[in-house]
Amino acid sequence: MEIFASSNPFPNRFFTLREIAGAILIFLLCWLALGHLAWYGWDIGHKFPISKTWPVKIMGLDFKHSKGQWIFAFAQPLILLVFLRTLIQFRFHWVLSILFGMGMIFFSNLTHSWDQGFVMPHSGSSAYYADVGRVNGLLDFISSYNEIQPQLSIHSRTHPPGAVLTFRLLDWLGFGNKGMISVWILLFAGVISGTFLNRFLQKQVDRTTAGFLTFLYFLIPAVLIYYVSCLDALIAAYTVGFIFFLSVERIWLSIIGLSAFIFLFSFTNFAFLFLIPVLGAWEIFVKKNFLRTLTTVSVIVLIYLGMYYLLGYNYLKSFEVARYFEDPDPLPLAERLPDYFWGRAMDLGEILIFAGPFFLMLLWKSLKPLWKEKKSTFLLISFSLLSLVAVFLGGAYKVGETGRACLFIFPFLFLSLTGHFAGRKIKNEEAYLLAGLFFINGLLMQFFGDFFW
Repeated sequence: MEIFASSNPFPNRFFTLREIAGAILIFLLCWLALGHLAWYGWDIGHKFPISKTWPVKIMGLDFKHSKGQWIFAFAQPLILLVFLRTLIQFRFHWVLSILFGMGMIFFSNLTHSWDQGFVMPHSGSSAYYADVGRVNGLLDFISSYNEIQPQLSIHSRTHPPGAVLTFRLLDWLGFGNKGMISVWILLFAGVISGTFLNRFLQKQVDRTTAGFLTFLYFLIPAVLIYYVSCLDALIAAYTVGFIFFLSVERIWLSIIGLSAFIFLFSFTNFAFLFLIPVLGAWEIFVKKNFLRTLTTVSVIVLIYLGMYYLLGYNYLKSFEVARYFEDPDPLPLAERLPDYFWGRAMDLGEILIFAGPFFLMLLWKSLKPLWKEKKSTFLLISFSLLSLVAVFLGGAYKVGETGRACLFIFPFLFLSLTGHFAGRKIKNEEAYLLAGLFFINGLLMQFFGDFFW
C-alpha cells in the first residue's frame, strides 16, 4: 500500500548510495582522527582527561555478548520491518508511531540483557537512586535540601531536589524494582516527547508525514541509547513540551504550558537556563511580543520564592553548591586555556557523534528548504544552538558527556527535518531507507558501545 505519492518537489531520493558510503567514511575518519589528535594533545602535557574515543568522554567497546544476545541483535531489523509495515498500513497513526518508537528503544536496550540495560544504570553509589532512601516526605526533603545536598551522591548533588524526587516517584511506581524504573522513564519520556512532538509537527507537515517523523525521532542514536534509564530523557521530553507550547497561539494556554515545562526542567536540572534565551529571542524576533517571556519567567521566580519563604529552600544557594562540585578548583582562564578548548570541543563533538552521520546529513540537506519555507522554525533552531554554545562558553559541561547530558538539544535539531519534508511526497521504500539507516546506526552504537549512564 503506497501511502506517499511519487511526486516530489525536491530531489528524487534522500540519499544516494555514494552519499551513504561517503557519510559513513567521513564520520568514522573524523572520529578516529579527532580522537588521536586529542590523545596527542593529552600526551604532550595537557591536563584535560582525554580518551582515544574522544570526543565521547566515557565509552568502551563490548564484543563479549552471549549467543542469545547476538541472535536478538540480529532480530532487531526484523522487528523494525514489522513495525514499519504496520505503520505504513495505518498511515503512520501518531499513537502507533509513539508506541512502536518506544518499542524499538526497549528492544534495542534489551540486547544488553535486562540487568545491564535496565537495572545496572541505577546501581552503585553514584546513581540518583542511591539517595532515594533520604526522601521521607516531599516537603521535608525540599526544606532540608540545602543542608543535605553536599552529602548526596556525585550526580544528585549537582542537581536540584527534583532529580532525587523523580527517582523516588519512579521507585514507588516500580515497586522498588530498578529495572522497572527504566521502563517508567521510557514510558514517561516517550509519551510526552511523542505526543507534543507530533502535535508540533502536524502544524508543519501533513499528518502522515508527522507520524513518520515522530517514529523517526525515536531512532536517533542518542534517543535510542539514552531514552531508557536516564533522567536526561525526561528533561528532553520537557523540552519537547516547551517547544510545542511556544507554537500555541492562545497566549494564556501557552504561558501555562511553558511555565509547567520550564518548572519541571528547572526542578530537575540547572541547565533549564538554556531555555530562557530561546524563549526571549523567539518572542522578540518572531512573535514581536515580550509578554509571554515576562509572565513565564515571573511565574517561575514566584514559585521558587514561595519555596524559599514557605519551605526554606534556596534555589540560588543550591545552584552555587552544584557549581562548586562541578568545578571545585577553578583556575584562571589563562592557566587552563588548553583544557577549556578541549572541553568545549568535546561538548560539541559528542553531540555530533550521538546524532550520527545520517541524521546530520539529512539535517544539512534540510537547512536550505527550511530557511525558504519555514523561516520561524529555522530561527528557533538557531536560537537554541546559540544558547547552547553560550552555555558551553560559560564553562558548563566541563567533563563532557553531552550526548546524554544535552539530550534536550536533539528535539530542536530534529525540527530541521520539517524543511526537507514540507510538501515532500516520498515512497514507502524511502521511509524504510531512512528508518533503517537511523536505526542501524543507533543499534551498532548500542550493541558494541559500552556507554556511561
